[in-house]
Amino acid sequence: MQLLRTRPFFWLWLTHLAGMLANELASISVVVLVFATTGSTLQATGVLVARNLPPLLFGPFAGSIVDRLPRQATLVVANLLRAGLVGLFLLAGTEAGSGIWLGYLLVFCLTLVDLVHKPALLSLLPTIAPPDRLVQANSIIFSTTQVAFMLSYGVGGLLAASGGPQLLGTLMLGLFVVAALTAALIGRAAPVATSTAREPFWSTVIAGFTYLRDHQLARTLITVEFFESWPHGVWTSALMLGFTVDALKAGPEAWGYQSAAFFGGQFLGALIALTFAARLSQRPGWIIIGNAFLMGGLTLAYAASSSVLMAVLISIAFGPPFALRDVAQDSLIQTSVAPEMLGRVYAAREMFARMAFLLGGLLFASLADLLAIRSIYALGGLLYCATAFYSLASAPLRQSQIAASADRLAL
Repeated sequence: MQLLRTRPFFWLWLTHLAGMLANELASISVVVLVFATTGSTLQATGVLVARNLPPLLFGPFAGSIVDRLPRQATLVVANLLRAGLVGLFLLAGTEAGSGIWLGYLLVFCLTLVDLVHKPALLSLLPTIAPPDRLVQANSIIFSTTQVAFMLSYGVGGLLAASGGPQLLGTLMLGLFVVAALTAALIGRAAPVATSTAREPFWSTVIAGFTYLRDHQLARTLITVEFFESWPHGVWTSALMLGFTVDALKAGPEAWGYQSAAFFGGQFLGALIALTFAARLSQRPGWIIIGNAFLMGGLTLAYAASSSVLMAVLISIAFGPPFALRDVAQDSLIQTSVAPEMLGRVYAAREMFARMAFLLGGLLFASLADLLAIRSIYALGGLLYCATAFYSLASAPLRQSQIAASADRLAL
């Protein structure tokens, strides 16, 4: 945790924590609003749609914006904009009737701003963390994300029950303001490459996809995540709940145990990555390859599980390899992609992954009406295995290492 003692990284970390908490609380507040107004589970799924549409529609444009602007300033402005959006929602919510569509619009707009905020933060990270500490820095950021998930869904549920969306909205506004202030204190902004800033906007969008096409390692990383995101669709709340009820013959509380176990496992994985950062730096590609095989095997084991205890243990086992894989991938992208292209590469990754996850979720949900729920998860496991063999066949991925050159990271 020595990195947290350095002022620039500490303020970046705090910006991430506050922003993540506020974003997740936004989803919770809108779900509470929908349920309180309509009592409809179906209408509450509109939040899922509102969070997945922006990356599909605007991902490439957001990446070009990030690569044209100072990244620290982008973080400040993005968080102030998100605070303003929440403020408008609170004002409108006190005057409007149900406010359901305003809630959907809020989640959509917050996600839209996050398309700029998230790539800017991840692109700024390698200019703040020393090259030999980059894996540790990504581990801290990843573990903070898991803590934010756990806190927001734990504390958010209690606040929603006691104070409703208005109380959550006020807390969100305050957190976004804190994120803007801490971003302003980072103190080491990454300058934008002059050539990128002066190019026509559409040219930079096209250049991003061209660069990705020609960059073997980045293209492989994003392709692997795209393929993996299809079977990720079996882990939607509806399918997991269906598996818990139909296959395990248990109630909704057992589904909650599995979700909590998964987040706990991911947090454990981030701590493992933090402890063994040096070893992870030497063989990051094999971490990603091994994760794909483990995801396949664990999903097949989950499909065959016969008790809630077994399902919970498997859910915990998912966490560590998944966390190690995310840390390895972020570190590889940050050290192999040209700094002035990082925003566009991250935005493209988000766009393709969200597209596959959304389509995969819809596909598996449709198949659930035709096939036994265990067969759905078995199919997901086989798709993970197919992705694993694809990643194993990639020489750039097998041979990859996380660069530790300060010259490589200089902007």
